[in-house]
Amino acid sequence: MHLNGNKKAFYWGAILNYGIIAAGISLIVIIFFVFTKAVFGSQLIINNLVDVFGWWQHGTVIAFFQQFLFLLLIEVFVHTLTSIQNRWYGWVVDGVLLAIIGIFIPVPELRNVLAGFFDMIIFHSSVLTQMISCFALLTISYLLYLPILQRKKI
Repeated sequence: MHLNGNKKAFYWGAILNYGIIAAGISLIVIIFFVFTKAVFGSQLIINNLVDVFGWWQHGTVIAFFQQFLFLLLIEVFVHTLTSIQNRWYGWVVDGVLLAIIGIFIPVPELRNVLAGFFDMIIFHSSVLTQMISCFALLTISYLLYLPILQRKKI
């Protein structure tokens, strides 16, 4: 932003950068998974995201997109959270997230809600539901970043 860039260019450049990183990591993980399965078979056990999360069940291309959207969601969410840490509402959001975790885990009914949320964005049996929920959450998170960026001083 300090090299004659503006906030709008930074906003779109950041999401493009995160997309490239998520796609690159997803591609490397898929290639590594396929390579180790082909060369070593069941002799070598490696915990890989596509295997642990069950994304491999739907094929290589679908597993790539599931992993890509999940990683992009994590990148955008962390980017948005870290951008508000120097403001009072950043601390409020941190407190709310800690309260959700602290309250939802001990109460069985709320724990089921929390588990359902993570099931929806990671383990859902419906590929479309998992991918749409990840895309919707990352879109909401990145749209929330726009007013934060507009208020930021350069």
